[in-house]
Amino acid sequence: MASWRDKLQAASFRGAAFHVRGHRARFGRRQVIHEYPMRELPYVEDLGRKARRFTFEAFVIGADYMAARDALIAACETEGPGTLVHPYLGSMQVINEECGEEERIDAGGYARFSLRFLEAGEARYPSQAKSYTSAASASSSSLQESSASVFSKIYSAVGPAWLSAAASGDIQAALSLARAVVTAIPSPFDTEAVSEFLDKLDAAASAAETAATGDGSTLAELIIEAISGLGSLASSGQPDAAVQAALEITKFGETAGTSEASIYGGTLAAVPTTTATRRVQAANRSATVALVRELAASEGVNAALAGEYASYQEAAAVRDQVLERLDDLMLSAGADPSPSSDLRHTALRTLYADTRRAFVELGADLAREVPLEVGSGITPALVVAYDRYADLDRAAEITARNKVRHPGALPPGETLQVLNA
Repeated sequence: MASWRDKLQAASFRGAAFHVRGHRARFGRRQVIHEYPMRELPYVEDLGRKARRFTFEAFVIGADYMAARDALIAACETEGPGTLVHPYLGSMQVINEECGEEERIDAGGYARFSLRFLEAGEARYPSQAKSYTSAASASSSSLQESSASVFSKIYSAVGPAWLSAAASGDIQAALSLARAVVTAIPSPFDTEAVSEFLDKLDAAASAAETAATGDGSTLAELIIEAISGLGSLASSGQPDAAVQAALEITKFGETAGTSEASIYGGTLAAVPTTTATRRVQAANRSATVALVRELAASEGVNAALAGEYASYQEAAAVRDQVLERLDDLMLSAGADPSPSSDLRHTALRTLYADTRRAFVELGADLAREVPLEVGSGITPALVVAYDRYADLDRAAEITARNKVRHPGALPPGETLQVLNA
């Protein structure tokens, strides 16, 4: 077995050789320490590995030491990174930070150096390693899986026949709400896409009574199949309408008359928890409501991400709607005392964070709405389109955005909203 001496390498920098008396190196991580009021423990944020630094006590010696000295000085003064052969750590790319040299008359044929090197690394900026739009889509799927898993563990049809019938009734109520929402919200949805979604609801409604007598996983699959497809409506119509539909369905099961209850129905009569079977019914009800709400929320995220936005403000308005509802669902999951609520809360929190970051991506290249003061005279939209964009075709965009009655005369003295690019 080779000894440590056998593993030592001859030291050099850019091919200029030198001898080493000793070396020092610095390694570690970069951190930012966050200390908060009224909290005893800090939070340490890791920012990545520190740049490695190497320090040598070096020398050159011999009758021709001056040539070796000059070669090492020239190597240290050369621009850019170079190859350092470290006697202990091997070959690496470094930049010389400092080269100190000392010679003495009583030590002829000998020059001493103090050398300090910094690893060169890579000439690139930190880049986003992943697309948060893709991450949000994946987190949406993860929420569906987590919600279905929790539902499957809670749901039980063991008991009298009316227990599964009650569960079937709850599911029918959720499907009815979904149908009412999609058919009532005005939007230029593609009729074929809407028809396909309604067919899914009908198929689930037909199978609900039988599925409710089985296990929770089968019933969860039925509900997922019914609700899935809400997000795809965004690509066949206005994304804000598709999001609105999904968010209305997230209000399923709220108490009638509250601000959270959907205006399209979906309220449920309270379950009296007077017996053990009634408590099972109540648990089934709560699990069904949570599953429907969270599935609809995940489809709302999908709808929001699938939309095409003309301006940053349009995207931000949709984003705020989605995030507000996810926040409400997190509060609801956090208030649930059951151990399984942690799984739902974590999935919701991840989706919230990824959705927020995804909209940063989506909004980066979008134009911003800016105010336009219309003069007191007659101002046609064509004039504004030409003055601002040198494009007469954008007159229609200006009139549509501001709901102007006549494109030949923008309302005098009013402030309109136009895009900055």
